[in-house]
Amino acid sequence: MTNIKVLIETYPLYKKLEIDLDQINPLSLSKLTYNSYCNKCKSHQTFELTIYLNKDEKFKRNLNQIAEGNYSLIIDKTHNDIIDDSKLYYGTCKHCNKYKQSYLLNIKADKPQIKSNREDSVKPKYYISKTGQFPPYQIIPEKGISDFLSSEDLEYYKKALMNLSSNYGIGAFAYFTRIIENQIKSICIRLSKMDFEGALSIREALEKYESNHQMSNLIDEVFRYVPDGLKSLGENPLQLIYDELSGGIHLYTDDECYEKAMSIDKLLKFIIKEISEESRNRKEIIKAIKVLKQKADNNR
Repeated sequence: MTNIKVLIETYPLYKKLEIDLDQINPLSLSKLTYNSYCNKCKSHQTFELTIYLNKDEKFKRNLNQIAEGNYSLIIDKTHNDIIDDSKLYYGTCKHCNKYKQSYLLNIKADKPQIKSNREDSVKPKYYISKTGQFPPYQIIPEKGISDFLSSEDLEYYKKALMNLSSNYGIGAFAYFTRIIENQIKSICIRLSKMDFEGALSIREALEKYESNHQMSNLIDEVFRYVPDGLKSLGENPLQLIYDELSGGIHLYTDDECYEKAMSIDKLLKFIIKEISEESRNRKEIIKAIKVLKQKADNNR
């Protein structure tokens, strides 16, 4: 159910996720837990889905049969060889048990299910998507991102998120490519101003970049001095996101652009978080050292 959890948490409306036959059981979605922001707790919490039981007695009878393990029979009886079924679910915050969200989830098959015992029978592919969501998806960048990005790049970032929320992969990917080069340089500048041994080497690499504009050389030099959290990935994250600039949008489908944009967003947020935390921790340590030195001097 991990993939459906990701759909609830991050997918925009109408973006489809392929699932297997076991996962289309309405009861299997009930009790699914996911993470979301609780407006009452004012923090991210764990939510639990519950299916909405309406007054449809036929639906309730079907649920009883599903609970007894007869869901494959329900498919044939109620969907006339093809599934196109929407159900309403409530998500309840498990911390306060008061704040609720609602999701309309649609399960659909792309081909008719041929009733045959032959091994070569055509089997449909099943998909799930969100066709309704309340509260609606909000375009609010995380505070760490808002504080880090320039005003121009923040506007591009909001537009990228808007495109992602509408499942417009090409648009989102285009905005992220506008952001990347600016942010790589910004990250290098921030590192060059930090109080550590490699800062001077980064400043020298930036000076070379201003004359030759060879971003790859700058990235290679800077990666030697990035926080250990970024090095632990086993790849140079700055190089990974920069490499996306070399791929033209025309080379990818809209779905591929969507996946690339989502990956860039996650990696960019991780990089910014690591850089910001490293800078903040260094300032606190330097402040603590100054206090200790000052006290030691006073005691002499």
